[in-house]
Amino acid sequence: MSRLNSFLQGLRVIDVSAYLPGPMASLLLADMGADVLKVEPPQGDGMRLPGPRDAAGKPLFHAAVNAGKTVCRIDLKTPEGRTEFLRHADSADVLVEGFRPGVMARLGLDYDTLRRRNTGLIFCSISGYDVAGPLAQTTGRDANYLALAGGTAGAVSGVDRRTAARHATRFPVHRE
Repeated sequence: MSRLNSFLQGLRVIDVSAYLPGPMASLLLADMGADVLKVEPPQGDGMRLPGPRDAAGKPLFHAAVNAGKTVCRIDLKTPEGRTEFLRHADSADVLVEGFRPGVMARLGLDYDTLRRRNTGLIFCSISGYDVAGPLAQTTGRDANYLALAGGTAGAVSGVDRRTAARHATRFPVHRE
């Protein structure tokens, strides 16, 4: 039997991301034994909407990417919600967030704020298009990435994928 499922035992992770990238990252941490708290907005993560459901009507995609986690709903836009979130963050080792750049700062939950309260916190931001480039404020989803890279061009327009990808790579992406 593998000891991998206890490799990160004792590590406390807060996942305040949605859909797939962040939840998949924190799922790997949970699979290795980390204690993961998945924080969702009051209406829940958008992954609760698509896909098949079990016999009780629960969404299977959401259950799959959040297996082994404690899931709670906190309204980060309210003072009470931020206070509750900060209580969790004060004792966390890792925070995973997937908002657009600047959202955590607007919520008063940015790296500097959290780091002052918890100097050992590792703050992981997942951004679809970098934090300062021309698409920084664009919502990033798999379909967007595929389209931008030309991966959907052949399926829709009949353009060969190599031609589409060659043109897509000309898109200006800002890097510092």
